Amino acid sequence: MRSSLPTLLLLAAAAGVATASADWASLSTQTQSGDVTFYNMDGVGDTQGACSFSDNFAATNGLPWTKGVAVTIALNDAQFQQGLCGMCVRFRGTGDGLGTTPLSTKWTRGFVNNRCPECAPGDLDLNAGGDGRWRVEWVATPCDVGGSKLHFSVVASNPHWASLVVSNTAVPVSGVEARMGGAWQALPRSFNNQWAVHGDWQASLPLPIRVTSVTGETVEDAVTGVVTKGTVQFTAEGDVKTGAGAAVPGWGVAPPGRSFST
Repeated sequence: MRSSLPTLLLLAAAAGVATASADWASLSTQTQSGDVTFYNMDGVGDTQGACSFSDNFAATNGLPWTKGVAVTIALNDAQFQQGLCGMCVRFRGTGDGLGTTPLSTKWTRGFVNNRCPECAPGDLDLNAGGDGRWRVEWVATPCDVGGSKLHFSVVASNPHWASLVVSNTAVPVSGVEARMGGAWQALPRSFNNQWAVHGDWQASLPLPIRVTSVTGETVEDAVTGVVTKGTVQFTAEGDVKTGAGAAVPGWGVAPPGRSFST
């Protein structure tokens, strides 16, 4: 059962959850395998996801990072690791499985915005129509952010606290810091991928922010209000369709010193 996040659960966002270290190196260079299943097949189920990118929170599913994405994905808990929200993947069926509509064997792009607690390691649960259980292979890849920058959304607040969502990232986020009172403070991450800012955040605007990616890169920006279009982006190269010269033809170029699985 996928995580459902009604708006009232925002009140719990200040209770931070430890951020696990996402193994981006292996996920982006080694092909993963497992089963694919489907949810929300009638279009009336849980479409919000566990990452707060949906319309009732940050409303950032439509930003450049989802360019070319055919479906959103609930990732198995073992690999979700409380830290792979916003990860783009390419996946394809292998032709094996059970059901009446096999998963396409053509590479398709997906976007992780949810978690699947009952899924085994390697499994993907697609927010799409389909039936049965089919074998799938997949690999993580940078999102096609193009020249766009990070996006910051304050989705709940009072004079002494704010809940921040960081989105439109080329690769997932592993940590966020804010500079308040002259010192950098590590922000706790909630179960629904929101970062809690404790203190008079409005008086601190523009609020200096440090964001660290799963690759270990740290960039600095500033939150200027409830919605902020950032000025920086991680340097992981976007998942652009570069053609035959790409490390994986049609799926982009790996960051320097890295290679994606073919």
